[in-house]
Amino acid sequence: LKINLNFMKKILGLDLGTNSIGWALIESLENGKKRIIKLGSRIVPMDGAEMSDFKKGLPQTKNARRREKKGARVGNKRYKMRRNKLLYVLQKLDLLPEQIKLSKDFDNPLKIQKVNVLPIAKGAVQLSGKQFLELRVKAIHEPVSAKEFGKVLYRFNQLRGYAGGDEQDDDVETSDVLGIERKVNTYPAQESKIELLKIISIEKTEEKKKGKFIYKIKVEDETNKEWVGETIIESLSLNDSIELKQLIRQNTKTGKITSIEFSIPKKTGWRKQMENLEESLANYSNEKGRKAYLSEYLLNILNENRWERIRDNVILRSRYLEEFDAVWKQQFDVHVSKVDDKTISEIAHFLFPGTSKTQETLRNEAIEKGLYHIIRNQVIYFQRGLKDQSHLIADCRFEKDEKAIAKSHPLFQEFKIWEQINKLSIKRKLPNGYTKEGKPKYKYEERTISSEFKEMLFEELQKKNELSFVLVFSKLKKFDFDENVDFFNGLSVKSKLKGNTTRLLLEKRLGEFWKILDINNIDKQIELWDILYNTKGNEYDLNSKRNIKIAEYLKEKGVIDSSFDKIVVAISCIKFPRDYASVSLKAIKKVLPIVRAGKFYDSNFLTSEVNDKILRVINTNLSDDYDKSLQGYLDKNENEVLTKGGFLNAFALMLIYGQHTAKQITADDVYQEFSQIKILERHSLRNPLVEQMINETLMVVKDIWRQYGKPEIIKVELARDLQSSIKERGRMHESMEKNQKTNAYIRHRLREINEELTKSNIDRYKLWKNQENDNPNYVVKFKETTNEIDKMKLWEEQGHIDPYTNQPIPLSGLFNKGLYDIDHIIPQSRYFDDSLSNKVVCAQKVNKDKGNRTAMEYIEVGSAIFKDLLTPENFMESVGNRFRGKKRNMLLATKLPENPIERQKKETQFISIRVREELAKIVGTSNVKTSSGSVTHYLRNHWGLTDNFKEILKKRFQKFYELNAQREYDRELKEKCEEEMPVFEN
Repeated sequence: LKINLNFMKKILGLDLGTNSIGWALIESLENGKKRIIKLGSRIVPMDGAEMSDFKKGLPQTKNARRREKKGARVGNKRYKMRRNKLLYVLQKLDLLPEQIKLSKDFDNPLKIQKVNVLPIAKGAVQLSGKQFLELRVKAIHEPVSAKEFGKVLYRFNQLRGYAGGDEQDDDVETSDVLGIERKVNTYPAQESKIELLKIISIEKTEEKKKGKFIYKIKVEDETNKEWVGETIIESLSLNDSIELKQLIRQNTKTGKITSIEFSIPKKTGWRKQMENLEESLANYSNEKGRKAYLSEYLLNILNENRWERIRDNVILRSRYLEEFDAVWKQQFDVHVSKVDDKTISEIAHFLFPGTSKTQETLRNEAIEKGLYHIIRNQVIYFQRGLKDQSHLIADCRFEKDEKAIAKSHPLFQEFKIWEQINKLSIKRKLPNGYTKEGKPKYKYEERTISSEFKEMLFEELQKKNELSFVLVFSKLKKFDFDENVDFFNGLSVKSKLKGNTTRLLLEKRLGEFWKILDINNIDKQIELWDILYNTKGNEYDLNSKRNIKIAEYLKEKGVIDSSFDKIVVAISCIKFPRDYASVSLKAIKKVLPIVRAGKFYDSNFLTSEVNDKILRVINTNLSDDYDKSLQGYLDKNENEVLTKGGFLNAFALMLIYGQHTAKQITADDVYQEFSQIKILERHSLRNPLVEQMINETLMVVKDIWRQYGKPEIIKVELARDLQSSIKERGRMHESMEKNQKTNAYIRHRLREINEELTKSNIDRYKLWKNQENDNPNYVVKFKETTNEIDKMKLWEEQGHIDPYTNQPIPLSGLFNKGLYDIDHIIPQSRYFDDSLSNKVVCAQKVNKDKGNRTAMEYIEVGSAIFKDLLTPENFMESVGNRFRGKKRNMLLATKLPENPIERQKKETQFISIRVREELAKIVGTSNVKTSSGSVTHYLRNHWGLTDNFKEILKKRFQKFYELNAQREYDRELKEKCEEEMPVFEN
């Protein structure tokens, strides 16, 4: 056989899983035949915990645990460094307390952290917490001894306070600018906070909850309204004025209140408590008629109640700083005023011995500003500035050299809301002529919801965090919707539309300043958001860059108030999550004019390029799947979207940027030698798992190229876990956990009825327990096959009715193969979908008569054999009432489903984009193909490989169990021999 080598092509197939890469190199010959050159797999090393977190949908990276532990080590090292620097200074100034003994002298400035503090000697005098407070108060007002001064300074180093300036605020319930934020009660169960004026009565009951007695209490709020409820708080007393969380439970049908419970509100702890402490300190100062310091306030609390817990309070660093200044001012003349410049220079050179520019700057500052600056600012309260991490923000998928936008940006919030709204649609059945027999035919068309309804939803989502399906659907009924012929798509029953969280947070926290600053205007909203998101600094320090900028902004807007500083701090405390999208602000500004709808849409914003693209798509015969889908979308919705806006976001992006999100690699950019293949640099991606998978894939391809030559085509299949988003993986994990708990219970029940603990029995029991059948023995009436389990699930789902005839399917005949079959709604030979969403149970004769047609094709043509077959009108009505989601669409599909947008969603997952980009550098963009796992699954079953794989695995596990059994036998034999072995004495 002579083969023309010019026609030979090497095709490399890659199967990328979460912890392995399967590959096969195939050669395509001239005569159309193919031969396998080589195949194999590469195991990707991955820690079990990392894989578990990935499958749970946790956003943590694989190195998160290492980073956390390293952070703790670094924090401890920095604390020890500060402590030892302070000890060195105190020792140099003869202020070191006598209780502190060091393991060695400070002889090497480069190893200062190696000096350890020895344990306190037994019998040494130690001050209690209250005595320490008394010493600090004394040091503020009168001179103390040198050693006592050293103790106070050492204590300041241990408790440095909260410096502020954190990147993200995790608080949920925080007071607004003007005071406590109040919520409106709605039923069935709603939490709210009330600030009680007094507790009228308290009655202890004998009932317990969570191990504590239940108290019935009557309270009166600030509006003199009385509330009666229960609580397990033991410390309440009459006439208390306290803020409580109120949980009102109501009947879901009548709305009648069933119970009221009171508890301590969860204020996410530290920040709210810190604000309360600040307010209490201010009040205590007013009582004293002078500036009161933190230690004085805390000592007063302990004098009133020696058991009061003050340790858990989070205190602002500014409180410690002002106390430090007061102590230093009082003790300076007595202890440190006579320290000469030579000593200060020695201290500066020992603390900052390095040759770097930073060390030199710190050293010069220390010598110039003296001991106060060294101890206060360079040792005890030294704070490193955060490094700029903006370079780690991902690049925009569409705009070159543009960074991704923050998800909290007001424009992205609008973009996200329109994305949710525009995908909502209505499917309607319409008359479509008559059959040969004179029966009416129908077609099923989809259209977008009206622009008026979109307007209403958009405005609602500006006011609410979310809208449930029930609420959206009830509002839709008031618009153009006919329940008899229409079906609502785009939002599942359990899903919710998410609102404008940025606007809601600002509106809640700004209070009346929302109107004063006119933040309702989107441009002014962006202006304030930009200051709050991008300006760093301590939110409690009025001299920080952040607060200075906020103060300038308020003054510019004409805000003048007696509590101006308090307003600045309150606004400064508003922070947003540091999450980023995959598109840039520039891209969103281009897309928003197209996706806005109704009164928010302005066709004048459409560029000439977009208008030309729309005209070309409408008036041209197109071959590209994406362009054809766009053309079909415009054909159905042309009048609506071109005059009133509301483009589906995916189509809007296609209009402006085209269909592809991955970079196009030209022939000139393709690698010519395998040595040119380079793995990604560490941390080049913000997803270590994706980075590892891509690098492992590139190494596999590089080795194959080196040994067998360069492949011309690369076909890639990604595992479902890799193609799924974080939310999808999270949902799958939750479903698996729930299923595991159910299975554990069922195993227990199967043992009770003496049935084998097989997967089939477990599945059958789940289905049986929902039936009106008292005999569990029915569980074993049919064979243990997956096919019959699926048949039972489908029978349950379709309400025990044949969808083609509306005839009941009895349980007694369900598993009779001569009566009922599982039917593929769209035949597998025409559509690679073997999931339950493409299956129904129907009469075997109906299944055979249907043949290779889709459900709708069969119903529209009708049957000469079955008189009970539903008419198209009745079939549509029945399917619309009985089925939802994907299965309903399958049953009513008039042609094979082909949704390029859904396919693009999967292909635009981050890992899919990057894999194709890197492989395109080897064979070119057009020669990298992706395939669905469903195709592989179908071929594997069609070729009979699944049974072979099961047999191989069965033998492998049998061998494994036999080996374990032999090991167990050997162990028991050894133990028996050791027991019977005689014992000899010396």
